[in-house]
Amino acid sequence: MFKKKLLPKLIIASVAAGVLTFTPNAANFISVPIIQTSVAYSASTDDHFNRGLNYMEAGNYNAAIAEFTKVIKINPNLLAAYNNRGVAYQSIQKYNEAIADFTKAIQLNPQAAGAYNNRGDVYRQIQNYNAAIIDYNKAIEINPRYANAYKNRGLLYYEMKNYNAAITDYTKGIELNPNDADMYNNRGSAYAELNNYNAAVNDFTKAIELNPNYALAYNNRGAAYGNIQNYNAAIADSTKAIALNPNYADAYFNRGRIYYTLKKNHEAITDFTKVINLNPQFVSAYDYRGGAYYNLGNDNAAINDFTKAISLEPNRASSYYFRGNVYAKIQNYNAAIVDYTKSIELNPNNAEAYYNRGWVCAMLQNYNAVISDCTKAIELNSNYAKAYSTRGVAYMNGLQKYNEAIADFNKAIALNPNYALAYYNRGVCYQKLGDNTRAQADFNKAKQLGYNG
Repeated sequence: MFKKKLLPKLIIASVAAGVLTFTPNAANFISVPIIQTSVAYSASTDDHFNRGLNYMEAGNYNAAIAEFTKVIKINPNLLAAYNNRGVAYQSIQKYNEAIADFTKAIQLNPQAAGAYNNRGDVYRQIQNYNAAIIDYNKAIEINPRYANAYKNRGLLYYEMKNYNAAITDYTKGIELNPNDADMYNNRGSAYAELNNYNAAVNDFTKAIELNPNYALAYNNRGAAYGNIQNYNAAIADSTKAIALNPNYADAYFNRGRIYYTLKKNHEAITDFTKVINLNPQFVSAYDYRGGAYYNLGNDNAAINDFTKAISLEPNRASSYYFRGNVYAKIQNYNAAIVDYTKSIELNPNNAEAYYNRGWVCAMLQNYNAVISDCTKAIELNSNYAKAYSTRGVAYMNGLQKYNEAIADFNKAIALNPNYALAYYNRGVCYQKLGDNTRAQADFNKAKQLGYNG
């Protein structure tokens, strides 16, 4: 007597990645030193100049610009006035005016390393990286001990994803200024991008030693600890960052991801909700909170969060994929197919999206589509045991191609020797082909592994 043919209990892939990804904040440039001296051509010049400095310190950049402009009208050759007005323009994102002022300062003194450094900073901000490198290089050529120029060029390399070059520059900057906490933080961020988390932890720790109130360094160290699965330390660091800065959205987000990884879904939701309250445009927080809601069985809330993420970022492949998972779970298969298809369109290299769409097609008994999607998943991930097993079921149940099905179950078992369901379904195929001895052996193995059919 033949045993009943069974579709495998296909598992929808995890809604959100379980591994914490390091996402350091881009470290800010330390404001380049404002030139504090002026040549006392007149009391009026000094008066306007000093008022400009005071306005700069107070963050009133428009007033500072007005004062430095008065200085320039009185003395059009005063480099410091152009430099400082350039810094003020840069601070209010008037980058063309800033470049013009730093260029004038360089014309007045071609050996003004600070002006090259400052102009390089502006070029970096407008992503003219080649021009920025030229200016930083010139600043360092003029003054080889200019620590801030190494620091700024290091951040430029970091933004260009040239992390080894960034580390080299930060190391030189630290040699010149070993008490600069930002330099250690920035180098730690570069090490983290290269997955050298132990070196990153060491640098973030040094930054914290130099500045015990450095919330950014605590946040970054927490992210690094998360990647080496030291979750208690990660939570402690994120919590400290939040204590130092209660409105630190990234710290809540990182702690929420740790809670998510630990399956502490309620705590994760609390943190992601705080992130969203602080920054309603924080797309990843909606994805992760949606994942936590999914884990708790709150499918409607999960769908709402993934939908919100899509509304904020319509080309976000992961959000379509996650929402498709929820639709598949609640058996809204047509909606699931639409979302998986959109996710694949946006990210054609996601093997799980093909596999999950194939799973949904299996529920709809569209076996040719199952075979097509599982084949694509296998092309993208040749070790995808579930994709072989699911394709085998399509061959078995849909097309009665039992030899092709057996070949797929063989591959699934080779990849996962404890894959009980693959043994069971291979047994069904052997039984269909009249090989009852092999069939019984597979049924026994499946039962031994915990699957009883």
